[in-house]
Formats: sequence, structure tokens, C-alpha cells
Amino acid sequence: MNDKLQKLQEIQALRDKNLITEEEFSKLRQDILMGKLSLSQLQTDRERLAQKKIWVVVLWALFIPIGAYVYTRRWKAFWITFTCLGLLGGAVGATSEDVEEAIANAFVVGSIVWPLATSIDNGAAISRARNNEPDWTD
Repeated sequence: MNDKLQKLQEIQALRDKNLITEEEFSKLRQDILMGKLSLSQLQTDRERLAQKKIWVVVLWALFIPIGAYVYTRRWKAFWITFTCLGLLGGAVGATSEDVEEAIANAFVVGSIVWPLATSIDNGAAISRARNNEPDWTD
């Protein structure tokens, strides 16, 4: 019982410092009360992200951009970035006069802009997590 009380106090402190959301707090609290969570599992998403290596995420992003988001587990950021770059590629393609030029221009956006944007986004997210700052997707 004393162990559960200690865990609850720890997650309450994390919530009070805004290191975890209310949703994460509720889930963790429920898991602790049901006995599903050990003390070593009280790691927030931000702490997990802070442990990632920036050079690894940059390599992933430059060769396989989706791999960077898999490595960092930032799914919301992936979908936002993918949608924005898809719209950008569509806009670039729509301004072209013929179909081949449109496809070529959209391919340039996808093959150059997406890896660079992914590298910068995920590297900055790891850096923000290490500084205990919120991510733009929080």
C-alpha cells in the first residue's frame, strides 16, 4: 500500500509540474491502483524522447523520413508534417503547366523538403525534451 501511495505522489508531482497531461495522469493513476504499473514504468513520453540520440534521428530522416517518426514515436507530428508537405507538393504541382512537370516538382518537394523538415522537426523535439520544454504537438 505504501508503494502505491509513493507512486501516486510521484505522478501527482509530475502532473503539478506539467510534465504529464491530465490524460496521462489518469491512465497512470488507474494503472497504479490496479497494480499494473511498476515504479520503473513511470517514465513520461518526454523523458523517453529525451533519451533518443539526435544523430540517429537525423540519419533516419535523411534516408527514410518516416523512420525518424517511428524512432521518436511522434505520430501526431508525423501526420501533421505529412499532411502539410502533401499539401505543399500538391500546390507546387498545381502551379505547373503540364503533368510531367507537376509530378517532377512534387517529387522535388517530397525528396528534398520532407527529409530536411523531418530532420529539423525531430532533432528539435529531442532537444526540447532534454530541456524539459513542451513539444509543439503537446
